[in-house]
Amino acid sequence: MPSVQDNVSALLGVVRGYLQDRLNEIQTWDLNRVLIGNIARADSLGTATDGTEHALSDAVVLTLVRTEEDPTRKNQRNYRANPLATDASDGILYRNPPVGLNLYLLITANHQNYANALDILSNVIAVFQQRKNLTDDGVVTWPAGVLFGERSLKFNLLSPTFEEENHLWSMLGGKQLPSVLYMVQTANVEMVPDQPTVGPPINQITLNESIY
Repeated sequence: MPSVQDNVSALLGVVRGYLQDRLNEIQTWDLNRVLIGNIARADSLGTATDGTEHALSDAVVLTLVRTEEDPTRKNQRNYRANPLATDASDGILYRNPPVGLNLYLLITANHQNYANALDILSNVIAVFQQRKNLTDDGVVTWPAGVLFGERSLKFNLLSPTFEEENHLWSMLGGKQLPSVLYMVQTANVEMVPDQPTVGPPINQITLNESIY
């Protein structure tokens, strides 16, 4: 059965797990709980790292507010090396390039006590200040079964204007809460077939040069 690599939900689960572990290291608080949920629906449930569901109150809530195609990931080649190749005949695979997505992630400290919310939000910023790139080097555990996924998520802190902030929270339908907005690069969404199409081996390389 075909599968989808770099599933957005699974990648956000990686971010949630990493953030939860780091917050617990900084300060042991029950208020450190990190949930994936829609902050626009404050009465809904969010998913924790252990898969259980909890109310979004008194928790750090991860909400995906926008996705965009990463322009730097366009115009990629349809041919790529097969990491599972056993000989030259299957060393090249033919697959359309993945769709590179930038994820705009709103991290909200949704706590009744405002001082606690500000403290936890500061801890969240400190976590991604210390490490802006999540990579597969023992820091995080990526979803299983991904063959070609880019093993890195880069966090860029955004500073929306007052007008943009107002539009964002108006869209979410609620009053502004202590929050921070990150652009996360890059999720590579791609359909992975059961039997990949093997491309022909490369037998000739032609270089074209012009000397002026």
